[in-house]
Amino acid sequence: MKTIGIMGGTFDPPHFGHLYAAKAAYEAARLDHILFIPNGTPAYKTSVGSVSDKEHRCEMLQRLMEGEFWCELSRMECEREGNTYTADTLLELTRGHPDIQYELIVGSDSLKAMANWYHPEMIFRLAGVIVLLRDQDTPESLAETVKRYETEYGAEICFVPFEKQDISSTQIRERIKNGEKLTGLMPEGVEQYIAEHGLYRQG
Repeated sequence: MKTIGIMGGTFDPPHFGHLYAAKAAYEAARLDHILFIPNGTPAYKTSVGSVSDKEHRCEMLQRLMEGEFWCELSRMECEREGNTYTADTLLELTRGHPDIQYELIVGSDSLKAMANWYHPEMIFRLAGVIVLLRDQDTPESLAETVKRYETEYGAEICFVPFEKQDISSTQIRERIKNGEKLTGLMPEGVEQYIAEHGLYRQG
């Protein structure tokens, strides 16, 4: 059975940190492939203009992944009407590909909040969870959370050590607004796209 990792997020903009995190999960968990799935209209960012146009984000992600054979872009959430939820995405994926095992890749900060996500019981039923350890989090410090998810939802959770990169989309947007260089934060193709379309210059 093939095992495919799912890397979701707004990717606004995408950067090397996203790529490194996905590659860490891909290698440590020996995944067959990874799908980058950008949110269409994320339910937690519903205010108008709070997220860049989904077509821009998809195009930037495509450029981020150029030459990377182990991952690809899925536009499924961007093509869905209304707010997008991880549970709905997993339901669509597993119905279409019942022969594939899906693994949701999340940071340890997100793991702690998953009980508050839309239909967490569905998420844990349809996919395993690969957790990238961040900051001071360890398997031991998260043991209580994992045990609760296993008991309540039958969750299957594994941890991947991850040296967090000092890169964030928020930081990049701020640098662009201030006219600062983006060297080493993203591929040249993504940087060129941002410049060509005048993204993140205000706000």
